[in-house]
Amino acid sequence: MLITYCFLHSALAATAVRNVLKKKLRLSDRAYRLAYNLFALAGLICMICFLVTIKSPRIYTPGMAAYIILGILLATGLSGMTICVMKYFRQMSGIRLNGQREKLEISGIHRYVRHPLYLATFLFIIAIAGYFPFVSNVLAAVIIIVYTVIGIYFEELKLVDKFGDYYRNYQKRTAMLIPGLKKKVSG
Repeated sequence: MLITYCFLHSALAATAVRNVLKKKLRLSDRAYRLAYNLFALAGLICMICFLVTIKSPRIYTPGMAAYIILGILLATGLSGMTICVMKYFRQMSGIRLNGQREKLEISGIHRYVRHPLYLATFLFIIAIAGYFPFVSNVLAAVIIIVYTVIGIYFEELKLVDKFGDYYRNYQKRTAMLIPGLKKKVSG
């Protein structure tokens, strides 16, 4: 199920597939992005619900300190995901764009990390895997994180193509995922 989700997520993000679907469904760029992001969000929620119900061996039993740390990670990740998703949906709906050309977001949290939604999602997924430390959940967390990091590489290639030197300079001064780590992903 997870592999199917990853495949569909990647396929629907591919330029060729996106262009075919937009034409067949008569969708604007904005409408397609909104539908794609709704699919991604719904898929992630379904994945998490599915994964926490799978019976597999427990890796460890968290103690009180672990639950506190995981609670902080969970709250931080969920808050970050909520803020980013709301912001992205508002932008895609046109409430903030007002017909202006799409611009690169580099203010707010984007001053510190280029992909705050992915960072927040990683924190959330790690917390879930820690709260429910079963082999299936930890394996799923690893697969999702590796898949997403690979996806970031391709996403950044598209952003360099779209925004050129402006994005390359942003990569040089802003961390990809972890504030303070400014190693750039794409050339």
